Amino acid sequence: MSDQKPSNRAKAHFHRASHQTARLVGSTIVLSSLAVGTGVWIGIGAWLKFPVRWFLLTNLIATVSVFLVLLLLQHARAVNMLAIQTKLDELIRSSNAGNHLIGSHRLENESLEELRAVHRQMAEAKPH
Repeated sequence: MSDQKPSNRAKAHFHRASHQTARLVGSTIVLSSLAVGTGVWIGIGAWLKFPVRWFLLTNLIATVSVFLVLLLLQHARAVNMLAIQTKLDELIRSSNAGNHLIGSHRLENESLEELRAVHRQMAEAKPH
């Protein structure tokens, strides 16, 4: 048996699913498949003379699919942003830049704008 707890396995599965979804959703194959599937689905609806159940099923499938894809994409985006921020912090830490920029992503918008203005002034004052 695996030494991972069920919650850790579930988190790992969700993590993998979110990244796979992010990769697949933007692919040409998925877009083409959805276009063909939509055409077939409309053809079936026309053949059945668009019954009420067909509309209900269409709405249910579309709503659930969109919700799940957006949930998985949001998770993948959050994980990627955290990884990028960690890499940026390491670059700042290893460079000659001041460490005061580490953690700047946690600042309020006003404080961040002030920090950007200071660095803009420093860049303008620096001889090229």
